[in-house]
Amino acid sequence: MDQPKTDSDPEDIEVDKEMEADRVEAEKRHLKKKMEEELKQQELEHQKQIEEKRLQDLELTRKLELEKRLELERKQEEEKRLEEQRRIEKKQREEEQRLLEKKQEEQRLMALELKRQQEEQRKIEEQRRYEEEQNRIQELKRSEEQKRLEEQKKLEEQRRIDEQKRILEEQKKLEEQKRILEEKKRVEEQKRIDEQKEEQLKKEMNAQLQKKLLEVRKEEENQKSPGVSQSPRTLKAQTESPKT
Repeated sequence: MDQPKTDSDPEDIEVDKEMEADRVEAEKRHLKKKMEEELKQQELEHQKQIEEKRLQDLELTRKLELEKRLELERKQEEEKRLEEQRRIEKKQREEEQRLLEKKQEEQRLMALELKRQQEEQRKIEEQRRYEEEQNRIQELKRSEEQKRLEEQKKLEEQRRIDEQKRILEEQKKLEEQKRILEEKKRVEEQKRIDEQKEEQLKKEMNAQLQKKLLEVRKEEENQKSPGVSQSPRTLKAQTESPKT
């Protein structure tokens, strides 16, 4: 009765080992490709978020510039209106002065005529007119002084309002700068967290891969039959670690 070949079983074991090693290598390549694709997708998403943030910042800057321009135009229009108002008031005062001077001249001529007609009556009337004129001049001066004080008060109030507006604008600028700095800090912190998550994911994937390799090696060891006669070639194959 013929004896069965004893060196065929070790060869089959070696072939199985090589096939298993090829399978493990293919799984590693697949995992690596999948991880690279995920990292690429994360990078694209991150770039998209950065671009969206940049567009938002540009839109906000445009709005702020528009508001500043409109505010400047409003101030210029207000200044033109005040200038026109001052011009009209000046013209009115000049007209009043002209009429006053005309009236004074008429009164002077009338006084001369009355002097020629009746000296005593002229003296009485002249004194009366003089006193009335003085009172009227004093009243006019008082009125002019009142107008001047009111105009000064208006100008001081306008300066106070303008100063308040300037302070508010400065506060808005400072708040906007603070918001931009906080947003930049938040983005940098998010970037750091994302990098930590990415590093942790790499570690977990490496750990899973190492665990998978250990399970494969253990399974290979368990599949070895202790009753099979082993040639020197088989013993050498068992003592070597699987190729990765």
